[in-house]
Amino acid sequence: MLDINPYNYQLMATTQMIKVNLQRDSLQTPWGFRLQGGADFRTPFIVNRVKNKKFISMKKKILQFLYRLLLVVQLMVIYIVVMLFLKSIKNQLV
Repeated sequence: MLDINPYNYQLMATTQMIKVNLQRDSLQTPWGFRLQGGADFRTPFIVNRVKNKKFISMKKKILQFLYRLLLVVQLMVIYIVVMLFLKSIKNQLV
């Protein structure tokens, strides 16, 4: 029986070996998780997700840049529409 309850710190009577192969893009790419415990420590094996603050910060900066770019594009579209409108009015007056 495999005991996966993280609050049960009793030594398990049986163990189960699971082979896992992990791959990532490069050695510089963080895994994104932390391993704790296990049979050697007589505690449940726990996998925790790790948030990459640098990635989150970069993502926020990219979103801010794209938002500003969108505002500039909107202003350009408004300018073009106004210029076309003024040109059409000028052509009607002549």
